[in-house]
Amino acid sequence: MEVRVLSNKERELELEVRGESHTLGNLLAKELQSMEGVELAYYEIPHPLQDRMIIYIKTREGLSPLEALNRALSSLEETLDRLEGDLSKALGEGEG
Repeated sequence: MEVRVLSNKERELELEVRGESHTLGNLLAKELQSMEGVELAYYEIPHPLQDRMIIYIKTREGLSPLEALNRALSSLEETLDRLEGDLSKALGEGEG
């Protein structure tokens, strides 16, 4: 994965991410959209033959886009850790 900042303003952040797909873009956009203080969050894949995704975040006063991104990433990490634990438990209980 390769990340490049395209634009970084007080309340807007635009990133280019190479080497990822709709899977990451959708997870991240949905998490950002559910956060208080985030006015707009989306991703787009400009062309299906190009290996790049654009992530756009716009926040309200009092929350920087970078802070929103970091919170969203932390929240997703916690969710995936819980899922991993639940799956391990379920698979462990299913054995034997």
